[in-house]
Amino acid sequence: QAIHPYAMISAEASECAADQGKFWEFIDLVFTNQTTLSPNALNEWATQLKLDMDLFGRCMKSHIKRPTIQAEYNAGKELGVAGTPTFLVNGKKVESTVQAISAAIDEAKKGVGARL
Repeated sequence: QAIHPYAMISAEASECAADQGKFWEFIDLVFTNQTTLSPNALNEWATQLKLDMDLFGRCMKSHIKRPTIQAEYNAGKELGVAGTPTFLVNGKKVESTVQAISAAIDEAKKGVGARL
């Protein structure tokens, strides 16, 4: 399966933003503006969020987040994740409908009392 050309750099930028407490704000900008996604846009959004651009730039250049992102990607593949959204309940892939997710949660809750 192919992922989009800016997937890794976007993930790295999001993790670098997380170092400054702005992960979700950064993710919101990425998803809202995905039609204009580019390396320059990632820097613009970091600036817009008032991130420390020296720290953000060093984080991006070092690719220090890449091993963690790759490990999460690999773990997702092992669980059968082929795209987003994918929902898992207790480590099992669930159809992406409210009914299926709700049923999986209800089923998972049944065994909770027995383990207490």
